Amino acid sequence: AALHDGLTDARAQLHLGALTEATARDLGLSREAQDRYTIDSYRRAADAWKRGAMDLEVAPVRVRQGLARDTLDRRTAVVSVDEEYSRLRIDTVAALPPLFEERGTITAASASSLNDGAAAVVLVSGARAKDMGIGAV
Repeated sequence: AALHDGLTDARAQLHLGALTEATARDLGLSREAQDRYTIDSYRRAADAWKRGAMDLEVAPVRVRQGLARDTLDRRTAVVSVDEEYSRLRIDTVAALPPLFEERGTITAASASSLNDGAAAVVLVSGARAKDMGIGAV
């Protein structure tokens, strides 16, 4: 369902990877230019995390690990960093195969990962927010 719902353009009824390949062709974006941009983007992300620029952008979330369902044996971890930027091996980017078309230019490194765009919203009434001493963001 995620492949269709999240990665298919509702209007064109095409996979977003195919649309991205078409856009790259239309704009004359070479594989080399995309690889350079990809590497620069990952480096900027790493630098932002290192400088603390993302600290106020990400809220730590506690997640359950493993299959433990017993409340006495519930193992949890705190996720507070987007780890995607640290997974790229720059020396492999140029050798990655195209992802969506046989002669395409979009690779696993240059395509958006499936975790892009994650968000959460907490709603409370104005009265509850006042009771908690918090204001609207």
